[in-house]
Amino acid sequence: MISRRHAATRLATRAAVLAGVVALAGVALAAPAGASSTSTSAADENWLVAAHQMNLAEMAAGRDANRYANDRSVRGFAEDLVTEHAALDQKIIELAKKYDVFLPKTPTAGQAKALAALQGKEGDAYDTAWVKARTASHRQAQTLNQREVTAGEAGDVRTAARDTRAVEQSHLKSLDELAVDLGVSSPPAEVTGGTGGQAAAQLAASRRLPASILAALGLVLIGTELVLARRRRRATQ
Repeated sequence: MISRRHAATRLATRAAVLAGVVALAGVALAAPAGASSTSTSAADENWLVAAHQMNLAEMAAGRDANRYANDRSVRGFAEDLVTEHAALDQKIIELAKKYDVFLPKTPTAGQAKALAALQGKEGDAYDTAWVKARTASHRQAQTLNQREVTAGEAGDVRTAARDTRAVEQSHLKSLDELAVDLGVSSPPAEVTGGTGGQAAAQLAASRRLPASILAALGLVLIGTELVLARRRRRATQ
């Protein structure tokens, strides 16, 4: 049989643990989503490098399309691609200088290989392959951008990722329209959650729900323990 003292001690221990859980839940609720920082993490620096190389690859792809594309709309979009990724890359270069991050001067080996493969095509075949390649590249970039927006440490790097994400989302919309015009079949678009700011807000909301439920559960358990303890005391009197 459990002694009254042991029962009281166990109750106090459980109450303390549950109170700690509730306190932690409250901290999770109060913590601002995406708090800014003036320092960089490895994730920030990796994003700067990856974003820079993707910008280089997209600019190279745009210049190639100006030479090899058959469709006038593809060539027009390619011009925008070069201009807009150059503007995005200028911000990346500024941030890299600020945080002393080394940026490669060329795309990755895989990106260079993909660009070279496109140059072997002509006419409509080139246009179709180019749109598919750019769509895949932009979707891959959006995954990296979203990761930086939600998990990056440096506020200005996260902002750059958010801005990049918005521009590339616009590019994806244009690419989808080109695909329809060219009769290109493509895989379903990834769910990207709107702009980086919207995605960050969605992440914060997803964290608030379990924390609030946990807090409520903790309070219920504490109340239950207290009621049971009173009953046990009455039963032993």
